[in-house]
Amino acid sequence: MRNLKDTASLIALAMALTSNLAMAQDAVNNDSKTNASRELDEVVVTGSRIRRSNAASPVPLQIFNAADLEVSGTTDLAEALMQLPGVSSSISPQSSNNLIQSAGLSTISLRRLGDDRTLVLINGRRAVSNSGNADRVSLSTLPIGFIKRTEVTTGGASAVYGSDAIAGVANFILQDSFEGIRLDGRYSMPEASGGEEYRLNALAGTRYNDDRGYVLLGITYRDEKIIRADETRPMSILALEFDDPSFGSNDAFANEFNAPGCMAEPVGNDKHCLLPSFSTEPGGYFEGDAWFSNQDQRWYNDKTRHPDGRPLAGSSSTTYQDRFADADGWRYRPGRTLSGSRELFNAALHSTYEFSPELEGSFTAMYSKVTSVTVNGYETLDSGDTFGEFSQFTVGNMSSSHPFIHEAVEETRSGSVSFGRRMIELGEQSRHNERTTIRILADLKGEWGDNFTWEIFGTYGHFEQVQDNPNELNFLKSKYALSIEEIGDTGTYQCQNAAARADGCVPLNLFGEGSITPEMADYIRYNGHASQTREQFTTGGFVSGDLFDLPAGSVKGVFGVEYRKEKQDTFGDPDSDLTGGNDGDPLTEDINITSLAVFPSLSASYRVMESFVEFDIPVFDTVNVTLAARVADYDTIGTIFSYNAGVVWQATEYFQFRSQYSHSQRAPSITEFFSPPRQDSDSLSDACNGLEFDQDTGVFDTSGIGELSGTGGASADLDIVRANCVNESV
Repeated sequence: MRNLKDTASLIALAMALTSNLAMAQDAVNNDSKTNASRELDEVVVTGSRIRRSNAASPVPLQIFNAADLEVSGTTDLAEALMQLPGVSSSISPQSSNNLIQSAGLSTISLRRLGDDRTLVLINGRRAVSNSGNADRVSLSTLPIGFIKRTEVTTGGASAVYGSDAIAGVANFILQDSFEGIRLDGRYSMPEASGGEEYRLNALAGTRYNDDRGYVLLGITYRDEKIIRADETRPMSILALEFDDPSFGSNDAFANEFNAPGCMAEPVGNDKHCLLPSFSTEPGGYFEGDAWFSNQDQRWYNDKTRHPDGRPLAGSSSTTYQDRFADADGWRYRPGRTLSGSRELFNAALHSTYEFSPELEGSFTAMYSKVTSVTVNGYETLDSGDTFGEFSQFTVGNMSSSHPFIHEAVEETRSGSVSFGRRMIELGEQSRHNERTTIRILADLKGEWGDNFTWEIFGTYGHFEQVQDNPNELNFLKSKYALSIEEIGDTGTYQCQNAAARADGCVPLNLFGEGSITPEMADYIRYNGHASQTREQFTTGGFVSGDLFDLPAGSVKGVFGVEYRKEKQDTFGDPDSDLTGGNDGDPLTEDINITSLAVFPSLSASYRVMESFVEFDIPVFDTVNVTLAARVADYDTIGTIFSYNAGVVWQATEYFQFRSQYSHSQRAPSITEFFSPPRQDSDSLSDACNGLEFDQDTGVFDTSGIGELSGTGGASADLDIVRANCVNESV
């Protein structure tokens, strides 16, 4: 991992246990000499199916080989490839801690256009997706010791490989000449806590039947321990944020109390400072003016129990400032995941056989199992939390007669009790994912006459993900558990709702840290579960060769067809589907009743038939023109067309100019096309709210447009905003 290399010293244990027979070693050496003698020959390079040198391609090809990977010091393919220009990380073990379906993946994005616009190939063939909400391949599913090199092109390649190659292609070429046995292992650990890593690789290859056959077996095992925020990484738990103190009462109070002189004056001058940053307490805060301090283990309020040094609410006030998160809250950062744990087992078999000088076949089978765990802190429960299909239900305030109200809250409340509380008694939220992937590739290639070669292929991929998300909150049950009544005059209490009591409802006490018993926690805890499968089948073929001669050389062409079927079955968390009903009764509502950001169930598939052509035309001795086109007929969106045109000009021995123009259309993925609506946390406010049109005068009244909400709103120039709103409305 890059963060380990940058912030910790690695202790490496390298074992090179190579056992090669003398004859096998000679074969390897001879093969290397043969390859060296042929390195100037035209070959098939990623970005085209035409045989030519990389120098003749209109889009540069970047190559990252096994030796480069070893020197990089990382065992993560995605991280290693980011050393190449135009390659960036999309989803990583470090960035996916809070993601639901994608936690633990390791993907790349070419030209920062997204991993769903970056096509990943294995030996030039498509690989099944490792995600249930996009077409993306996790590079951690590939056995790292099995890869000979990676070829990356960042030119638009949709005309050659399909619509999802808009950003480019990363083609992973498997070992095809290694002979003998190689074992290697590695152990590393940082100076800080966590992050230990173990890796074992095994590779065995041999030729048989007078060198006509070749078989290679590779196995990789990796165990990466979780990295948490703690005192060994002080910056990770530093309770500070870089913020504009003019926004919100919490930041303003934190400035006056903890960081004098930080306040932006006048408001809106966009001054930023380092300010305290805390969050909801495990003991809860109530009515905004009474709270249980985790640090002091005592109750405070804005009247007789105010903290020392707390200012009055105003010059004529007899009460003190209320509770402020950034001054009184809880340090929520310690213990959260910086990088999740992953255990990976990858195995692969690759074989080729030469049936005759004109016919050769290959077969590849790959198996991957990746288990990942991330930890995301503790859930919070707030009286304003909403749930239901349209967020039509609210957890709501506690009744003024609630029997568990603490005296510190009773002193300051004026009616029902609002609240917010960190639910540490439920345990830490986490994401447990087990992903299993099977990929099978087979092809036959041969010669057709003196000028043409042909190839037919087929692939099958199966991906399965099982996911558990423990220690979330059930908002509906929390609502029932907070609405309680006394049983006679016994001093014991029960939930008011009879159906909830029959379901095991336990009255909930939120007042003070440790007030929630295991029985209370068990009733309101929600353990999410989901699973999904993805299947991919492709088959196709093409013919390639010299079409006819021009004065500057032979015109080369490729003609091919390809068929692909993608199928996905997603079994979302039970509380993301309308399995209980939709009659307006929260007891029978069974959608979005938990704190888990669930995703809906989905069963869908699509088919696409594609045909493609490529041409390489030598216009002059120093100028080549390339053309490519691809027509794809989807049973979902119909026909789309992609094409590109490029030119290579070898101006001098030392100067070469390349250029390419491409036009691509990206077809939607299964989730994008078929998925029902999903939860989203985005919000949007209209800056032009308050704009009115006077019918009598025909003039817009902009006086209703006031200070804008959201980050940066206070710094906006309202004159410009008002003018823009009028222009948009004319």
